[in-house]
Amino acid sequence: MMKKIAAFGTAVLLTVILLAGCSQQPDEETTQAPAISQQGNTFTTLTVTGMRCNRCVNAINTAVRPLEGVIDVVVSRADATAIVEHSTTLDIDLVISAIEEQAGLEVVR
Repeated sequence: MMKKIAAFGTAVLLTVILLAGCSQQPDEETTQAPAISQQGNTFTTLTVTGMRCNRCVNAINTAVRPLEGVIDVVVSRADATAIVEHSTTLDIDLVISAIEEQAGLEVVR
């Protein structure tokens, strides 16, 4: 499953490199999914409002990937989600803050 997620993340990143530009406003809110433990890591699905283009996807990747404890992130513009694989010691509020402050998008809490 992680290979599929990693491949999807790579495809998203390549698409982001090819496309740019986002001026849309946030759209409707949905709920945040709970964290799911798997193989010693945790997967947390965050609902992110306002993703309208691939530049937004890239902004989330750029904000989240460097955080200590983040193993992988897969962003789906279509689903308005960011699935973050991380160590169990990572404070998910750091990820949320990075998305909101650096990417300029809103995470539903």
